[in-house]
Amino acid sequence: MYTVVADRPGAQEYYNSLFELYASWGLDFVKIDDLSEPYHAAEIELIRKAIDRTGRKIVLSMSPGETPIADARHAQQHANMWRTVGDFWDSWEQLKEHFEVCNRWSPYTMSGAWPDADMLPLGRLGIRAERGDDRPTRFTKDEQRTLMTLWSVFRSPLMFGGDLPSNDAATLALLTNPRVLAVNQHSTHGRQLWRRGDLVAWTADDPATGAKYLAVFNAQDQQPAPASAAAGASPVLSRQQPQATLDVDITGAQKLYLVVRDGGDGSAWDHADWLNPTLAFGPTTTKSLTDLPWQSATAGWGQATVNKSVSGGALRVAGQTYAAGIGTHANSVLTYALPTGATRFRATVGLDEAAAGQNTGGTLQFLVYTTSPLLPAPADSVQVPVSMADLGLPAGSTVQDLWSGRSLGPAGSTLAPYVRRHGAVLYRISPPRGASRR
Repeated sequence: MYTVVADRPGAQEYYNSLFELYASWGLDFVKIDDLSEPYHAAEIELIRKAIDRTGRKIVLSMSPGETPIADARHAQQHANMWRTVGDFWDSWEQLKEHFEVCNRWSPYTMSGAWPDADMLPLGRLGIRAERGDDRPTRFTKDEQRTLMTLWSVFRSPLMFGGDLPSNDAATLALLTNPRVLAVNQHSTHGRQLWRRGDLVAWTADDPATGAKYLAVFNAQDQQPAPASAAAGASPVLSRQQPQATLDVDITGAQKLYLVVRDGGDGSAWDHADWLNPTLAFGPTTTKSLTDLPWQSATAGWGQATVNKSVSGGALRVAGQTYAAGIGTHANSVLTYALPTGATRFRATVGLDEAAAGQNTGGTLQFLVYTTSPLLPAPADSVQVPVSMADLGLPAGSTVQDLWSGRSLGPAGSTLAPYVRRHGAVLYRISPPRGASRR
């Protein structure tokens, strides 16, 4: 999408002619990229006028995001869907960020105007995608249920992002559960009830019956060790300061953990390069780390790749191309078993130019650990109590598990489901006949 300057002669006429053509084709839906971030208010108004002029109800979807919250009312008045985030992939870190994003945008949902949390990256992905890695979703089963539950109670548009013919039975069941889809399609006033750390409750109303929907999430994570525990760390890098060097004492260590963390700016363009990573064995002997296999590798987007950037191109930082290195994406951990006798780790680290040239670029920090970069993991499942009074329902209301369809019987004054880590439950709670409701 190349910007049409709204106050130039012919701008409105151009869009009028374009949508006259689309309407003549019987078009029902148009997604226009590069309208939301940065926000092109005047051009959006041109598009809205052109659509309305045709008399055809064409759905207008604006992308990508995050649409500025300051422009929420304008988006609500002129578009039918607008993106609340940048491109969303099968990353738990990105999914977890949606709790805050959805909470921020929930007041602006209304019939015909929907904050769009982006696609559902489920099933088989990447057959012809920008990253090219043909693979199943990296979301666990619990994370997939969290995704569908949050999108449904938030009432995001549901746009499947996988290869439909490749779906297995579990993915198809996830996408077609009629009770869950009813929450997305027919509930009202979806909103966060409360958040207590990484335990989150959402609720929505069934206006036809007076029932309430309750979604409970366990977003607890194994927390990262503090940067102060690292054996070495770069400053926070950005396109203003895109690279640094690391020279870290690893004498006596058995493991090496190369960690990249998001610098906290909210940008998803955190393409990170470990360049010429080298192990030293005393004063004269060295070995390239790229010659050693890692034990495990994670990346917040794409997959870690030897001698290429995470986007598949050359490793290029600050105008220089490097033949040897590892491309990854925050948040990322590469784990190695160290050969005996390694004494130092050295590398140039930087923000890859593929990211530095996008919008404001990204921000990230490189850290080197010789002990685990994670603190001890929380429990696999926790009990999360929710007061019926907080829902405005009396004790004795009937609870149905919407994922399974099972009736759980009447509730007491508190509902306290066990929720798996990264998982979710979704209930429909119906008051007794004749009971007063708030």
